[in-house]
Amino acid sequence: MSVVMSPEEAALAPPTEGDGQRWLLRKNCSFTPRQVLIFYGTLTALSFAFASVFAWRGAWMVWPFALLENAALAVALLFYGRHALDRECVFLEGDTVHVAVVRGHHTTHHRFNADWVRLDWRGRRADVLWLCEGRREVAVGTFLTPGRRRRFAQELRSALRAR
Repeated sequence: MSVVMSPEEAALAPPTEGDGQRWLLRKNCSFTPRQVLIFYGTLTALSFAFASVFAWRGAWMVWPFALLENAALAVALLFYGRHALDRECVFLEGDTVHVAVVRGHHTTHHRFNADWVRLDWRGRRADVLWLCEGRREVAVGTFLTPGRRRRFAQELRSALRAR
């Protein structure tokens, strides 16, 4: 049984043998969203336990600070968890370059003709890599270090020449 999927879905799927070249460019995050939730729950329980002990001893003003601290931590971890799985997937299939950009809950798909696509370095120090075709363009490798971004550009250029 074979699964039929669009090129956009294929760009986000795990690679299989012989179906083109694929690069998955993602953040280097230590925690998955589930681990963030476990971390926050544990830290909140510990903070509230300490606040309860101090409140029982008469220092009831510890509670508002514990609540404020945990609310601020929740906001920061919510933002982190929402963007922990952000990624870019570049997929070269035949004469088409597919780029899927995932930011939070939004996925944007771009399709470029491999014969006309070019890589362009821009930015203050020429440190942002853009995939361009005519007037259409998308930044790629935004999560990579400068060295890895250059290596990705070399690999993509080689793959485009080799096809």
